[in-house]
Amino acid sequence: MENNPHSLTKVWDVPTRIFHWALVCLFLFLIVSGEIGNDWMRMHMLAGYLLSGLILFRFIWGVVGSYHARFSNFVRSPRQALHYLQKVVKGHANHYAGHNPAGAIMVIAMIVGLGIQALTGLVTTDDILWNGPLYHLVSADLREFGGTIHRLLEVGLKIIVALHVIAVLIHKFLLKEPLIAAMVHGRKPLPPIEKIVIEVRISLLIFAVVVSAGWVIWLWSLPI
Repeated sequence: MENNPHSLTKVWDVPTRIFHWALVCLFLFLIVSGEIGNDWMRMHMLAGYLLSGLILFRFIWGVVGSYHARFSNFVRSPRQALHYLQKVVKGHANHYAGHNPAGAIMVIAMIVGLGIQALTGLVTTDDILWNGPLYHLVSADLREFGGTIHRLLEVGLKIIVALHVIAVLIHKFLLKEPLIAAMVHGRKPLPPIEKIVIEVRISLLIFAVVVSAGWVIWLWSLPI
């Protein structure tokens, strides 16, 4: 598609792109700081609070955001995702302006997985110095369960992210879809029939940002 004669068309709005790259940076920082531990654990927890705010924003934006950002316009069934992957293997996958069916499943898996990871982090402890801000407000059983999920899900999220990177590279080099570039400048080469006007309602964007920021500020105000 990189030599596609179709003109570049706006697909991803600015809030969606900022969310994507902020999530990439935060995820990498959380992995590194979690492995180092010790004095980095405080920063790890604060970054986790920020991550939860990002996930909250994406959930809201998935309901009220622009066309391709809304869940209702890209979420598809596992059966459709499998059918799409079969076509990829055969070398003639259908083209999608926004997320393809497999990519949509991956997006939902990451949003849900990271959301659970962030929430369980609020009730876990490193058993040395740091406790989550809600650690003392829940029962011992819930603390133990949350800690177990937090540790196990880390592995699952690494696998999901690795699969996501592999999928992006396949689309880049085999299917000739510039997904990385599109998530930078927001545009993809599309035929005229697929062009959709991307409209961001500022009032709804402000609502999503205020709610998400308020959640993060509240978490940052709690002792850890």
